[in-house]
Amino acid sequence: MVEVVLLLGRVVVVCYVGESGGGVIVEKNGGGGVIVGKMVVLLLERMVEVVLLLERMVEVVLLLRGFNATRTVKELEDIEDRLREESHELVEMVSRLQDENRKLSSSLAKTEGTIIHSNGATPEVDLKVVMRLQELRSQLEKVNHVNRELRRRQRTNASQMRSLIDERAELQAALQEETRTVTVLRQRLGLAQKENEDLACSSSDSPDLTNKLVFDRDDPNRPRFTMTELKEILYERNELKARVSDLEDELEMYRPKDERQYVVRESLFHSACNVCAIVTLIQLTLFVARLILACLAVTHKP
Repeated sequence: MVEVVLLLGRVVVVCYVGESGGGVIVEKNGGGGVIVGKMVVLLLERMVEVVLLLERMVEVVLLLRGFNATRTVKELEDIEDRLREESHELVEMVSRLQDENRKLSSSLAKTEGTIIHSNGATPEVDLKVVMRLQELRSQLEKVNHVNRELRRRQRTNASQMRSLIDERAELQAALQEETRTVTVLRQRLGLAQKENEDLACSSSDSPDLTNKLVFDRDDPNRPRFTMTELKEILYERNELKARVSDLEDELEMYRPKDERQYVVRESLFHSACNVCAIVTLIQLTLFVARLILACLAVTHKP
């Protein structure tokens, strides 16, 4: 970095020209400086050239006065007049460049990207600047960390949103399938209700056979007696058997002994026949009772 010191009147202008040529730092009397652009660099270079030219001209005048004393006073006065005019023009140019420099500095100071530098800053100011830079750096790191965290959350939310969208699509498909199933079941229910109504209408035309027995007349095994009638028949049969037994005993008492033996044999034969007849009658009665019970079970079956 090149430091150029310009003495313009009472104003001391210190220029730091960077090697890249991208910008310079202008300081006036050790005060705050601003970063200026390439245009200001060009203006300052012009100012430097003008000042150097003025210094050369002064040196030339001194040389002319020292070494050319033999020249006439008129020629020297002409040279001084020309130098005075040129110096006046150069001073006007310098003042004009200073005005342009002030305007550019004030316009750049109002911009957001201005950075204040001080050449004669104290160590405390430098320390404050360094601390401020560290704070800004830490804040920048925090902002970057928050930004990364927000991006991570955004990716997580995006993945969750995609999974929720897929789940919603699956639920919609399942809901459509359930809707179709419910529609089919409702159609079947409507058909079943219609068939039930048809059956109810057809059954209303036929007689009510609830708690009634239905038999075929041509069936030889159909029941012909009720339970009460069968009980009465069995009761009368038992009474008749008891009475026959009593009569046989009484008759046996009035017969002779020989006849008794004959009668005993005959009674034994008749008893055997009676026993066979009774067994047959009992079997017939049991068969009839079983048949009646079977008919009752069929009747009471829902």
